[in-house]
Amino acid sequence: MRRRCSAATTQPAPGPPPSWHRISRSPAFCRSFGRHRDRVTGVDLVFAGQDPRGVFGGVYDPAVSSRIRWRPTPELDLASVPTAGISGKNGYLRVSSFAECNGRLYAAVGQQIYERTDGAEPHWRLLYTNHYPGRISETGLRGLTPIASPVAGGEVLLVTVEGSAPRIVRVDPRDGSEATELDLADFLQQRWGMPVSYVITAYNDMAKIRDPAGGEALLIGIEAFIPRRAFDRRRPQPRQCRLRPARSRRVVLGAPRQWPLRPAAARPGRTAMATPPPAATRS
Repeated sequence: MRRRCSAATTQPAPGPPPSWHRISRSPAFCRSFGRHRDRVTGVDLVFAGQDPRGVFGGVYDPAVSSRIRWRPTPELDLASVPTAGISGKNGYLRVSSFAECNGRLYAAVGQQIYERTDGAEPHWRLLYTNHYPGRISETGLRGLTPIASPVAGGEVLLVTVEGSAPRIVRVDPRDGSEATELDLADFLQQRWGMPVSYVITAYNDMAKIRDPAGGEALLIGIEAFIPRRAFDRRRPQPRQCRLRPARSRRVVLGAPRQWPLRPAAARPGRTAMATPPPAATRS
């Protein structure tokens, strides 16, 4: 008797001692969720980005206990996705985010963006590959979000690159072409006066808010790691910093072009992160 199981958490049935065969990473988890109305069938669908297998689709079904009937096999199998550009201690392929753009569904997986071809037999095609992943990038692309196109009608995709070569990138879904909106390493070094070694920007998407000056703005979280060699012992002990948009500035195309950095108030029991030198602090 052989039991195939991804995690040995169930009690074996009475009988001869079973043998266990590991078939996947344990534990499996869903990193992202999305929704989409199929442009061919008209059916409303939900999607889960599951590690380590891929993108699973589901439909509403009141007859099942969860109310969602999931397909047994992934629409996009991670086994078919290149792992190039994914590295580091926790580097492995994951479906980081979904976005609906111009009525089509997209998913960011590793250093790639895939587009879903709708229909009764759906499939996914490769739209974009990030050819500048840097030395280390554990997730790849993150925060896939649609925004209005600055050069043509319709929408384009905004996505961030995690790692040692961090960027905010605009991708045109018509042909997969890219434009760098913001080099995050240069941006943070200019504001802080010290280099950053690794940057994590955005999560599943970038939160959209109404800009007080009119239009739409995006809130983008940033976590940056500063190499130990960058600190000068003559400087004060590091404190945590937050990115806060200046009231007179706007977030253009989702990129915080003119965001000042201000030290955050100290929190009891919390470890400090980083403080810009006085010359780099804007008010």
